[in-house]
Amino acid sequence: MWLMKKSKKKQEEPTEAISNFSEVFYSMEDELLVEMAVLYPQQLRDLCLFLTLDRQMAEEEIQYKTVGYLD
Repeated sequence: MWLMKKSKKKQEEPTEAISNFSEVFYSMEDELLVEMAVLYPQQLRDLCLFLTLDRQMAEEEIQYKTVGYLD
């Protein structure tokens, strides 16, 4: 019979909340973006698409708060 030690599970640390996707994009090094453009153009395109959607959602949130649709 094999005896195995019980290992304690590490408690997962909560990840830091990112207020918007733009922060991630702007924190990326220029060299990484150039590398993505050369080697992974589809992924860079997807990244830019997410950035555009994030920007649109932020603008709509501001508009929603300004106009107050539910008031």
